[in-house]
Amino acid sequence: MLPAPQFRALRDELDAALSSLQLARRLLADVMNASGAEQPQGGSGESPSASVTAPGLSLRYSGMTVAQAAVVLGVGEEQVRRLLRRGELEGVSLGGKAGWRLDPAYVREVAAQWSALREAQQALRAKQFSVGGPSRPTTKPKRRG
Repeated sequence: MLPAPQFRALRDELDAALSSLQLARRLLADVMNASGAEQPQGGSGESPSASVTAPGLSLRYSGMTVAQAAVVLGVGEEQVRRLLRRGELEGVSLGGKAGWRLDPAYVREVAAQWSALREAQQALRAKQFSVGGPSRPTTKPKRRG
């Protein structure tokens, strides 16, 4: 039996190799779909174990950490964790100190949506103030004395 550190190192190497193979398979499938080639019959083309473990394994090495996602989204790390726990953001929990991993493309997409939403809200506020004028008087009230 291998000592624990060697076992972990071997497991990590195998996880990385599996992740690379799954990525290559997806890229090949995308190329085949783009070229119009037929895919082999037999369901989705993935083994049952690959479909269960693929998201966590691939994100473990290529996914964004909570800190990286927080920078892209423009919010704090704890806010990202809260959104992940609530299910408002999609991510994979690796458990313990490993934390969460998020798909970089998904995080950029969410950031773009949030940015568009903020711009729309700012435009709406600007329109409200320009149509209705200021919400309070521009002159100071006179003192009664």
